[in-house]
Amino acid sequence: SPGLDFETRIIAKVNAAERLGETLASPRYVPRSLVLGTATDAYQPVERRLGITRGVVEVLAEARHPFSVVTKSSGIERELDLIAPMAAQGLVSVYLSVTTLDHELARILEPRAAAPARRLRTIQAL
Repeated sequence: SPGLDFETRIIAKVNAAERLGETLASPRYVPRSLVLGTATDAYQPVERRLGITRGVVEVLAEARHPFSVVTKSSGIERELDLIAPMAAQGLVSVYLSVTTLDHELARILEPRAAAPARRLRTIQAL
């Protein structure tokens, strides 16, 4: 069941960057808006180990392809070296949600997400 195994069963698309590169290189590719993190956060804990999102951002940066990221995670800071130059060219947008500034309420509503204070530091870094 998708609702019950969300936190215990992870399907990592380890070839995502390679496939994206192939798609962007195709003469049939028509550029369109890309958004990372719409179905689930692109910075799940496993991202630290696998670096899938990092690989995807590297491909997008190399292609100078515009994109957006929606996240609750401070993990996006690991991509600042790639995102900052793209942002200066208007090629990237980051949407970092802060549900509440109340730490205790945040732990109840989003038990595994970055704490509100941490998210604010991430916004400041961005």
